Amino acid sequence: ANVRRLARLATKLYDEELRPAGMEVGQFSLLATLRRSGDMTQRQLAVGLGMDSSSLTRTLAILIRQEWIEKRVGADRRSRVFSITAKGSEQFMRALPHWRLAQQRFAAIVGAERG
Repeated sequence: ANVRRLARLATKLYDEELRPAGMEVGQFSLLATLRRSGDMTQRQLAVGLGMDSSSLTRTLAILIRQEWIEKRVGADRRSRVFSITAKGSEQFMRALPHWRLAQQRFAAIVGAERG
């Protein structure tokens, strides 16, 4: 129960900090992954991020609509490959200070609970 509570707290805290940058923690994580790893299929993203298919599909749709990522047909025509756009990289960089602040806040909370 404590782990679940801590996970909910972390999500809430990161979402609060990222809100001024116009995104949520799942969107930030997806942009960070594509920025770091380059083009990835939906399956690779799901495994890498540990996201269920419906949440990932929903998040990808939002990021495509925002023009932060793009989708194209993969090598076997059935797969889809996603990549971050220039606009997505700019948005990621705008959000990064907010994410760092969330990291600091979360570390302080976890440290206080251990202490």
